Amino acid sequence: MNFLILLIIFASFEASKSFEINCNYQIRTLNIIGDVYECFITNIPISQGNTVTNITGTHLSEKNNDDVEALLFSGDWILSFFPKGFSEFFPNIKAIFIAFSSIETLYGDELNEFPQLKYLDFWHSNLTTISSRLFENTPKIIFIEISSTNLKQVGHDLFTPLNITQLQWIDFTNNRCINKRVMNGSENTINSFINDLRKRCPFDDEENVITTTTERSLTCSDQRIEDFVCDLEEHLMTKDERIDNLESRVKWLEEQLQKMITNPLDCK
Repeated sequence: MNFLILLIIFASFEASKSFEINCNYQIRTLNIIGDVYECFITNIPISQGNTVTNITGTHLSEKNNDDVEALLFSGDWILSFFPKGFSEFFPNIKAIFIAFSSIETLYGDELNEFPQLKYLDFWHSNLTTISSRLFENTPKIIFIEISSTNLKQVGHDLFTPLNITQLQWIDFTNNRCINKRVMNGSENTINSFINDLRKRCPFDDEENVITTTTERSLTCSDQRIEDFVCDLEEHLMTKDERIDNLESRVKWLEEQLQKMITNPLDCK
């Protein structure tokens, strides 16, 4: 019985982590890579740690999900996390735009599901931290803009293992710790920029910081999990109280179920 209760609680918690988005589809012209077919996301999710489970919206003529090459998030500082699961619907994403967000940290595995990514434009946000190896699984990236943020620390190996000579645009202007841009730079120029970035935006304690979303999900740093645990601790202080509370709820549910079976018309 207790196992059933825990299963119900877990299922409810997992369901709360998923969400649906709506796309306005359009064509956008980008520097360096040209025209892309874009999903402009109109309903920015508020809760943290969510995964996309469904996408709605009407494609332009003769277009489908496989044609979508860009994602655009923009609006009112609502977005506080980097959503997961887009690759299940859009496998060919080349460009991501995130503007006016409340995202504070970019973890090292945020971009892992976008191996075709060439263009990352991230500006006007509350960003303070970027973990190492953010571009580890985006070997085709050529345009990186992270500007107008509260950035103060960047992982030492942010660009590892990229071939930096392929980078045509690196823009870290108007950030808290750095204000610098490199366009079509030589290998020496890009290395000089990376060294300057490390110097101006050092990680205080990178060895002990959470660097991936997987690590984050296994800790209480996720506010939803903290709230859930704190609520249980507040209302169910001891083991006996937890058992009594759960058993009473199950008993009530069993009584309601029995009433529905025996007198379905009387149940309200």
